[in-house]
Amino acid sequence: MIFNGDDKNEMQGSDLDGGDVGAQPVLVGAWLALEELGLRCLWIGDEGGVGLVVGDGQIGDDEQEGEEDLRKKRGKKKKAWPVRDLGGGQSTVTFNYENRCTESIWLGPTPSIGDSDPEFTSVTSKTLQMPDQWKGFIWGRTKCSLNTSNYFSCETGDCGGNKICQWPVPNSPVTILNFTINQPVQTNPLVVSYELNLNHGHNVPVRIQPVGGSLVGGTGPCNVVDCAQDFSNVCPPNLVAKGKDGRYVGCLSACDALKDPKHCCFGNFASPQTCQPNEYSRIFKKAYGLAHTYPGDNQPPIYSCSGAASFSITFCPA
Repeated sequence: MIFNGDDKNEMQGSDLDGGDVGAQPVLVGAWLALEELGLRCLWIGDEGGVGLVVGDGQIGDDEQEGEEDLRKKRGKKKKAWPVRDLGGGQSTVTFNYENRCTESIWLGPTPSIGDSDPEFTSVTSKTLQMPDQWKGFIWGRTKCSLNTSNYFSCETGDCGGNKICQWPVPNSPVTILNFTINQPVQTNPLVVSYELNLNHGHNVPVRIQPVGGSLVGGTGPCNVVDCAQDFSNVCPPNLVAKGKDGRYVGCLSACDALKDPKHCCFGNFASPQTCQPNEYSRIFKKAYGLAHTYPGDNQPPIYSCSGAASFSITFCPA
């Protein structure tokens, strides 16, 4: 996922309680600052280690030196998950989830949203009160099951075999919903920033619809964003993700499938001039014009909604 912004503070925490990142150890990997593009990436180690930002979001000399030594020792590339910084603050807001899909959806938030029962079956809904000072992302996991060894897993959006996610990022392909809830002054209207992000593919159609409120920096009501249509007939064959039965379960991003710096906006492609739409992101964009489809995509802008009573999040809205 990608978050753009000047704020150096990143995720709320590495644990499900949204703890202070500054109190957490640096795990395998580190955030990579791509200052030219305003991007920061979460490096995922080949063996599951996750690099989290510490303190003010900048890697210190000691941490940076340790990361470089680790890279030399292992001699392996890391998988990068960029994260777009939407801000921060204090708030309480209601999210109303509805599952119109024909199968169960398992919610996967990072940090935790206090949901002790993440599954909701087809044609059901649930309402959750979001935590204060919440900044993170939410996704839907599909085709989840418990095997004979009592190991829980999902074919898309899996988070390390946990029913309640304890990993900062899910396995791709996955449709990502980014949110920041912010109320700088208690007497001011609550502001929620939100976006749909397909930088790590698409696994389930979804819609974000503010209920009430007004658009910050604009006029009129807050914008609805969605990626509602079926993508199985549009996904390029070399990006298709298949499940255990060999059938389509989602569409990988070009970055995750091809691991090409051009599609990931790394290395020589990390500047605004070289991080450009590609043949694959254009396919995603044509189908889902309201979602961000590659690391440098900023159209439409990240919307901020002031004073909304709630947010409706619908899986399989079409």
